[in-house]
Amino acid sequence: MCAAKRSVDAIEEQKADGDAEMLPTNITMDDFMAALKKVQPSAKREGFSTVPDVTWNDVGSLSALKDELNDCICAPILHTEIHERFGLTVPAGVLLFGPPGCGKTLLAKAVANASNANFISVKGPELI
Repeated sequence: MCAAKRSVDAIEEQKADGDAEMLPTNITMDDFMAALKKVQPSAKREGFSTVPDVTWNDVGSLSALKDELNDCICAPILHTEIHERFGLTVPAGVLLFGPPGCGKTLLAKAVANASNANFISVKGPELI
């Protein structure tokens, strides 16, 4: 919208000078940043995305797993500048697997809470 407004303003100026022609519209990073401040993602709007209230204390013992998830997911999100400064590679993701009821979703919610990230629950069949 910012880019469109800029183009319309430029055309209006040209009309005032009697020299109106259609100009190309260029979208800049500033336009994207301005839009991000005004637009809410649909997942948040529809209530699919939340920061869960599950904490590491709710998970139980599993301290080695908690430390691993903290190092792989939470630390890169919370301390981006450190990872960038030292050129540390960040894992592309983590796959949690196991039978139903073993705590995969609980762990994912605790990670989302610890990293202050949004959590969107998606079931396997929904992906197909």
